[in-house]
Amino acid sequence: AEEWFEGKNGEPILISLKHGYVPGKNRDLKVVKKNVLDNKAPKKVEEPATPQKPASPQLTR
Repeated sequence: AEEWFEGKNGEPILISLKHGYVPGKNRDLKVVKKNVLDNKAPKKVEEPATPQKPASPQLTR
């Protein structure tokens, strides 16, 4: 593109597409994902401040 902006015209570059697109080996992309749950502290189970009475059994007829 730089040559074109400078006003230079060159011959087109011809390439063969006979074998289709073959990506280069240097284009391998490696993705490393961290587990976001590893950073969170476990939730503490809070005990109620007042003790609860056990539920009284209900009589059914």
